[in-house]
Amino acid sequence: MKLKNLSLVLGLCAVMASCTADYVSSPDNIKSANPDGAVLNLSVTDSYFTKAASVNPADEKKISGVQAFVFAEDGSLEAYQNSQSTSLQIRCTTGPKKLFVFANAPSLSDVNDLNALKKKSSLLSDNYLGSFVMASGQKDINLATGNGNNVNVVVSRIAARVEIAKITNAMSSVQHQSKQFKIIAAYLTNVAANASYGLDAAPTEYYNKLGYQSSAVDALVYDNFSGGAQLNNGASINVPHYLYAYPNPSTDNTTHGGNWSPRCTKLVIKASLDNVVYYYPIVIAAPLTGNHSYRIDEIKITRPGSKDEDVPVSFADCSYVITVTDWAQQSLGTVEI
Repeated sequence: MKLKNLSLVLGLCAVMASCTADYVSSPDNIKSANPDGAVLNLSVTDSYFTKAASVNPADEKKISGVQAFVFAEDGSLEAYQNSQSTSLQIRCTTGPKKLFVFANAPSLSDVNDLNALKKKSSLLSDNYLGSFVMASGQKDINLATGNGNNVNVVVSRIAARVEIAKITNAMSSVQHQSKQFKIIAAYLTNVAANASYGLDAAPTEYYNKLGYQSSAVDALVYDNFSGGAQLNNGASINVPHYLYAYPNPSTDNTTHGGNWSPRCTKLVIKASLDNVVYYYPIVIAAPLTGNHSYRIDEIKITRPGSKDEDVPVSFADCSYVITVTDWAQQSLGTVEI
């Protein structure tokens, strides 16, 4: 599925004496009688995604709650609002502001200034297939008195998506072609567990360090192919499979195995050949970027793989090409291993 961004259309209107039920602001920062104030009318709309075979588009674009922060130039919180609807109205003063908008995030109502927000982390475990956390990053705006201050803001999924379009048993050796080959699972390793809401800090925690370990995010990072899929020589799995991870800024695509250290996120295909388990680790990207979909058109497995979940096999063992787009879609092409 190609994923596009969600648009938040922001309209700024004249000051209002009263505010919506969801409105929250500090009396010290906002004076209701201020004749030079502005009202921020925010409506949330979504754009279309290209349909994918095994993912419901509604699961990846659904919005179940929006939070918006308006900070003054000095970083003090001027206004905050949250709503379960896609229409919000926020009263602000005029002048330069720093705007942050989030969708599907846990409550951030305890944030009292910009520094506090930037210290907050979004967790991969906050995401699920019907609700992906989205963020706008910092948007600098300048609010003038009265109507006509229209601002368009785009929120993007913090998570990245990995798509496996096809896996083929392409064993090159005659001695392997007659053996029973089975895909046991596909999963992500070295997965960032958190990301800053400001989208400007490296992760501090990881899932599946060097190999798979069951966790609260299995629904996002692990797929057991409905209990395993046997593939005869030349046969393929043609149903797309999707996994999700938080951004990983690591550019280290050469460190494999050994003791744990931050490194690139990998896709691992776990398979068996006559009941002997092998792994096919694939470096997805360096770095792994949020709101991007990394598509592998086909993984061709040509021989037994690695015995280590973090040590990639040679290209001769497993071939692939990765294509990247902005969910934004990005293709990784065909892989042969």
